[in-house]
Amino acid sequence: MRPLWRALEPSSRADREPRPLPAVCRRARRRARRGRRRADRGRQRARVRSGHARPLGRARREGGGAGAAVAGPDRGGGPADAAGAADGADVTLGAPDGAGRAGDRGACDARSARELARPAASGPGARPQVHARGCRPDGADRDPRRWFRDGVSTPPASGDDDAVHGDDAVHRDDAPARSDSAADGGSAPSDDAVRDDDHARAEALFRYGVIAQLLDEREDGSLRARITTLACERHPHPRRGEIAISGRTLWTWLTRFRRGGIDALRPRHRKDRGSLRAVPRNILDRAELLRRKVPKRWTTTVIDILVREGTIDAAKRPHRATVDRHLRRRGASRRQLLVLGAKPTIKMQFAAFGDLWVGDYHHGPKVLAPDGRLTTAKLGAFIDHTTRYPVADRWYLAEDLGSLRDTMLRAVLVWGPPRLAYTDRGAVYRAEQLAYALAALGARLVHSRAYYSQGRGVIERWWQLADAFQAEIDDRDEPVTIHELNRLWEAFRALRYLEQPHSELGMPPAQAIAAVTPRPIDPAVARELFLVRADRTVNKKDATVSVEGHRFLCDAALRGRKVTLRYDPRELSSVLVFVDGVRTQRALPQPIGKTGAAAAPPPPPDGPKTDYLALVRADYDRRLVESVRPVAYGDLGAIDPGFDESRFLVLVADLACARVRGAEAEEVHAFWTTFGPLPERLARTALDHAVRLRGTGRHVRVYLAILRTFILARMQSPNLEESP
Repeated sequence: MRPLWRALEPSSRADREPRPLPAVCRRARRRARRGRRRADRGRQRARVRSGHARPLGRARREGGGAGAAVAGPDRGGGPADAAGAADGADVTLGAPDGAGRAGDRGACDARSARELARPAASGPGARPQVHARGCRPDGADRDPRRWFRDGVSTPPASGDDDAVHGDDAVHRDDAPARSDSAADGGSAPSDDAVRDDDHARAEALFRYGVIAQLLDEREDGSLRARITTLACERHPHPRRGEIAISGRTLWTWLTRFRRGGIDALRPRHRKDRGSLRAVPRNILDRAELLRRKVPKRWTTTVIDILVREGTIDAAKRPHRATVDRHLRRRGASRRQLLVLGAKPTIKMQFAAFGDLWVGDYHHGPKVLAPDGRLTTAKLGAFIDHTTRYPVADRWYLAEDLGSLRDTMLRAVLVWGPPRLAYTDRGAVYRAEQLAYALAALGARLVHSRAYYSQGRGVIERWWQLADAFQAEIDDRDEPVTIHELNRLWEAFRALRYLEQPHSELGMPPAQAIAAVTPRPIDPAVARELFLVRADRTVNKKDATVSVEGHRFLCDAALRGRKVTLRYDPRELSSVLVFVDGVRTQRALPQPIGKTGAAAAPPPPPDGPKTDYLALVRADYDRRLVESVRPVAYGDLGAIDPGFDESRFLVLVADLACARVRGAEAEEVHAFWTTFGPLPERLARTALDHAVRLRGTGRHVRVYLAILRTFILARMQSPNLEESP
């Protein structure tokens, strides 16, 4: 084993003449040195405050030497020979010869003797023994940094080469050892100071990953060089990102790991953990009182009240998390006062069978559907809360109203209706048919709160049996059908559940149900109540309605009308048709190639027929005559001999803005033959009125009809002497 001072000597040319470090590493080393000096000064001030040392200047003035800088005989007490040896120690700092080293060893021995001469601490308020930095009671100086800091290049002679008692594994290869004080972490931390949470273990694992490469003895180069190189790198921290780690920290982690393993790398709790720092006790007492008076009061509201009361300064108000933490330690958090988080629950208990049935669906294994595809089977069940007996349970291919109706019918046809049915808020349980049918039987349907399954714990616990059954089904080589699944389930739940003692009952559920007297209801009434209802519109063409993919033929008189259908989804041989709440018929499936037979029309009544078209035409002519009555027919003038058929044709074409030819010319000729000759003023006035009523570009028949009305009206006027 190499002596410690051998390990501190340069071992190669590379160590004697180190290569220049990058600027980043040089700045890091300077910061590390400044940090060590600040830590040394802080520890010295702490020792002065604790009474174990005096300021360096006063000790030198009073004692006249460096040996009195740590402790004087008047501070520690003890035997006179130990104090005299300590006061008489003469140390020449920075002496390169053997006398200087012996003087440093004498100073260390003097300080160790002074500490040993001090009486041991006793009593609850006694201070623990604190040794001088770098010295130990056995006289071995374990802090080589002090030798370099004080100018001593070679450690003092010692009778034992292994001066650090087995720690040469850490300090070999010229490694600078750290102080063994608890603050520096050189020794293995105590169990009560080490954190044991997830973050602490993650931090220890990160630290081990950083120093793992330093533990490999096969790596080239000295330990100091490898640590210096590692300190110049950046390391990915699991929570803080990439960070830089100083060489001093790496020496500390390496020392801790070799003394206590990976557990020693876990962070420790703060020394002032649990003590009040940010919030005084009287303010916490007031905050606790405000919280307990109104348990629902927010912590930010408590802090705001304290500020407005003047209890705390607004500029120095504590953080909300700090107040929350202290209130939680006092048992005054909102969650501890049962106003936040999970509400307390009670255990329900019922006296008789049927007081409460709990229902739910459970998705199970894959089964082979009738069409050949794989689908998930659903287990629908109702369990009696008192006896824990499943009054109805069966596997289905779908979670719909049809499967729910089948499950409820199986229960009420054997055991009778319950007093209360308790289910979740699934769509199938919120159907009005289920609530109406249970109300008709004297039962009540109650839904649990959304996303709250604690009230249905009876059936939620029973699903563990379904999970065990599903594990066995999934282990089979071939998928099973829904019928085979129900056949296997019937035997499994009978032997593994009904005949096994229940932890809540102290007896098997089959034994608990044996004392129950069933109260079944009439099957016809039950099936009528639990029929599924659906609104449909009868097809106008074939008088059919569609139900579950099947078409049923209705009466032809119901074509286009809205009807209400009631049917059994498991038995679609017929459906009941209701119109305005009255049962009309039982519709059967539609035969192929047939439609609803139309009813025969009723025979016409006896009596004369009514000529509707003649009545319409007479009314039309009357309205035309009324429209031209305001015209003064007497002023239309007499018949002009020069106004013949050709001029009449030109007048019609000009006023109507249309070409009169072919059939239209023939109609004009027929009109002139019937009513001509006509006064030109009468024809022009009538055609102008027709254009205003009908517009231009119409068929000539339209204008001639209005002209005919004018002619008939003139014939009825008193100025008939102007007629030919």
